[in-house]
Amino acid sequence: MSAQTIVLILLAGSVFVLTVLCGGLLAANANARRKRKFARQFEEARIRPVLRSLASISKVRTGLSENLISLALGGDADPDFSGKVRLFFNVVCDEARRAMSEYTRSECVVSIKIILPASEEGGDFLVQTIGRDTASAEQRREIYDSSEPYAYTKHAMIKDLVDSAPQRRYRFSNDLSSFPGGYFNPHPEWQRLFNSSAIHMIADPEKNENESVYGFLMIDSVDGHFDGGVCRDLMEVISSTLYFAVHASAAVELISEERRGDDG
Repeated sequence: MSAQTIVLILLAGSVFVLTVLCGGLLAANANARRKRKFARQFEEARIRPVLRSLASISKVRTGLSENLISLALGGDADPDFSGKVRLFFNVVCDEARRAMSEYTRSECVVSIKIILPASEEGGDFLVQTIGRDTASAEQRREIYDSSEPYAYTKHAMIKDLVDSAPQRRYRFSNDLSSFPGGYFNPHPEWQRLFNSSAIHMIADPEKNENESVYGFLMIDSVDGHFDGGVCRDLMEVISSTLYFAVHASAAVELISEERRGDDG
């Protein structure tokens, strides 16, 4: 076999190998593109419901803002402002439940709890639930509400968050059976309802003082999948909006009282 023939054979082999490699690379690249597209569609499917829920919350909050601005500019107080605030709490609970359930891929339960003064001087402040998502309202009301209000020290996650404030405003656990120090809350049969929980303080987002804390946004789940990233950010946005609603309600009541005093 001549040297020329050997060279031609080697070149033909090289071309074949390169063709196979290029074909493999093209196929791998196409497969990678399909995976990226699927991942992008999957993330969009998770995020879209979250954004819709935030939009719904913002829409209702806008109505509260308009009422407060009108009152501050000398307009009449809305006689049903407190009712609109309660409606806002219901919307927040339902939309937060929808958003967190979609994002975590686990059925969530949402409640809003506020802080009340201690029942006796020097005692622990109390916690009272003022809002629940519609789906869980009846079930949880029958189980929990008879025990409220209760001292914050009777709820492990609330106590842990309060004791670590103001350094921490968010806490989550995807396995309450291994919660540091042991998990507990006012109802002894909580295990049959959930095993995961996330909590965020309802407080002035611009201040770190404990005095700015009005309450807590609480989300429970059986399967969990809470995290310190998106879940935290989402609950922070909702909690800040709740702080505005509570603050606005107090402001409307204060302005209304001052006007009634002036009229008297």
